[in-house]
Amino acid sequence: LSKQEKEYKNKRKQEDVLFKLRYVTRSNICNSIKKNGFKKISKTELILGCSFDFLKQYLESKFESWMSWDNHGNGEGRWNVDHIYPQSLLPYDSLEHPNFVKCWAPENLRPLHWKGNLLKSNKTN
Repeated sequence: LSKQEKEYKNKRKQEDVLFKLRYVTRSNICNSIKKNGFKKISKTELILGCSFDFLKQYLESKFESWMSWDNHGNGEGRWNVDHIYPQSLLPYDSLEHPNFVKCWAPENLRPLHWKGNLLKSNKTN
């Protein structure tokens, strides 16, 4: 990406919550797919089984009082998306694999304080 494209994306992520959610989710899924040795073959929303609007509303329904899209990310006073049942404990080799579906299902995702998520690591409780 050019410097202008990067600046545009960064600015857009700061200003548009849905854009940021789509971008981060797509990136996480793509990285996960690459790590497991296969290519993405369908749109992210088809893989997730829900729209980004639904995912955004779902995550917002789980927000604690201090959480907002303005403090999403890593760092003091911030939160990120946690896999309740960790990605590392759900090996998969295709998009159709039951573990892939379980890993990225909205009910396996939640907002969590970034440090709590880091400390939780790949534990399930």
